[in-house]
Amino acid sequence: MNNFTKLIALFLAIVTLVSAAVACNSDPQSTPSDTTGITPADTTTEPLDTTDTEAVDTTTAPDTDETETTAPPVVDEIVTPETITIEKNRNSLNYVITRPRAAASDSSELLVAQQLLLYFSEKIGARATVVTDWAKNEDPERLEIIVGATDHPETSELLYDMSYGDYAVRAIGNKLIVIASDKDGYDKAVSYLIGVLDNGYDKDAKIITVSTSELSKLESTNKQLSALPVYEGGTYYATYDAGRVTAGADCDEIIIKSTTSEEYDEYLEKLSARGYTQYTTNNIGNNKFAIYTNDKYTLNVGYYDYEKSARLLVEPKGALPTLAEDNDSSKEAKITDSQMTMIAVSSGNENIGLSMLIRLEDGRFIVVDGAGSRNLDHFVRTIKKQAAEYTNKPIIAAWIITHGHSDHGQLLSDRYSNIKSSGITVESIILNEVSTSDPTSGGGYGYTKKIIEGAAPTLGADLYKAHVGQTFHISNCKLEVMFSQEANAPNTCIEYNSTSIIIKMTFTDSETGKETTYLSTGDATGFGMQTACNIFGDYMKCDIMNVNHHGLGCSGGNTELAESYKLVAPALVLWPIGNGGVGISGKLYNQVIFGTSSFREVYFAGNIGGSDVVVPLPYVVGNVIRVDQNAN
Repeated sequence: MNNFTKLIALFLAIVTLVSAAVACNSDPQSTPSDTTGITPADTTTEPLDTTDTEAVDTTTAPDTDETETTAPPVVDEIVTPETITIEKNRNSLNYVITRPRAAASDSSELLVAQQLLLYFSEKIGARATVVTDWAKNEDPERLEIIVGATDHPETSELLYDMSYGDYAVRAIGNKLIVIASDKDGYDKAVSYLIGVLDNGYDKDAKIITVSTSELSKLESTNKQLSALPVYEGGTYYATYDAGRVTAGADCDEIIIKSTTSEEYDEYLEKLSARGYTQYTTNNIGNNKFAIYTNDKYTLNVGYYDYEKSARLLVEPKGALPTLAEDNDSSKEAKITDSQMTMIAVSSGNENIGLSMLIRLEDGRFIVVDGAGSRNLDHFVRTIKKQAAEYTNKPIIAAWIITHGHSDHGQLLSDRYSNIKSSGITVESIILNEVSTSDPTSGGGYGYTKKIIEGAAPTLGADLYKAHVGQTFHISNCKLEVMFSQEANAPNTCIEYNSTSIIIKMTFTDSETGKETTYLSTGDATGFGMQTACNIFGDYMKCDIMNVNHHGLGCSGGNTELAESYKLVAPALVLWPIGNGGVGISGKLYNQVIFGTSSFREVYFAGNIGGSDVVVPLPYVVGNVIRVDQNAN
């Protein structure tokens, strides 16, 4: 059984859970039969495998060493008869019903099998036998109704034509195949099949005769998922609703485990063969990332070496990350020195929040978060003052929202009209948000919702949903997305803070060529940081870092956070909390930073009415400046 077939067998067996449960016989030494409904009662029942989808079916025949390709599987010529007849054969149906052994007891495949058992019992008065797809039981002459993806070559032939989101009914050889990618698809597939069978039913003879030309249906229940061709190789793990991209569009993710870099490369070739155009490709260590587009969709795909997984994200086509060549000559010209400013903030009654203002060589800015709405006046004064030496119209090239909590995203979500009226231009907004169905999405979804629906269109800003592996080139800065919540899917929201995007910025001085790296972490806390470090390893090392969650840690994952800090090992630590972080810097997970060999200095943010922290770039130890907010 090749990896492609195993992938689909697991994929379509577990994508959707339904409420009905059917217990099935799976004795490997005999023809397994279902022990519920109308099947024989004198069989031995084998418990169904309902473990995690990564579990290996140890009773399945071992893989062969045959070479895998992206072409349809090579099988003996399959001849499909012009008609099929379903009738009583002694006391049983002449067709058996075959389902994937991996199908869970509450899966859609078993629900469909149960529906067909009852249908044939009512129409023909015969018992049907349900069997599993044991490789040694494959027989091209056997009359089978196959429900779901099995290891049969007929299934593989059909699956090559399918995409995620499709359902199909088709006669191939002596097999009648019913297959879908979700419950809705199975509902449509079995409804179509029963309709065809009803048309060929002879009530008096209790026989069903159908032309196989009628048994040819391939449609989609999810057009966006159908834009993703099926990944050949590995093991399907999950389908995940990755949240909103724009006001009217979502992002979907397919997760493949136990795959290889070579299988990922073959998938990229398949995308090209399906008419997609490669926009970018990017390798970081042994990880691989790429963006493909067609006229409707954007695919962000990646191979994650640490977990041997592929993650495939599909969303409606929109703005694409800026390339190095997008920096035209007028924007590349250096008109000022780069610098980073940690702006003093307050949120509610606390001296807390994150607001980073980064000035680029071409005079534009990058903003990280901005903090609460009460910081508007100081934020506007600061950016205008920094731009005044070369322009009266500040331009924010990219406004990054790490996550939606009020002390990070409220300034943009609530005061975007004030920002526009102040004369500030915002060219793009970069964020990532979980689905509203996620149990912790309420933690900050309201703020990101207003940014997506209000701020972006009002400001005329391009809207980007950040995904791991994306790279943006803006003036002398390269922004690389190290973490977004889909990298932890389907268990993304251990807590809402852990969905913060993590971005590594590399600033290159155009005159000296010297680079400075900065890691923007938001509130990613232990689990987000741990995943980023698992993915990228030493590539996470940076000269400058802002501590996660203002140094407050999290309810779980502080050990992981400490280990992450050891890996990042910054020289300069920026601490986005007022009052000197009293009592916070002493936490054990924070003390780890000060013990790294690279550490040189730490600066805490001031409170409103206090001072900002300015870091001239390229960064040199001892050159950090505190600037009084009230200075002219």
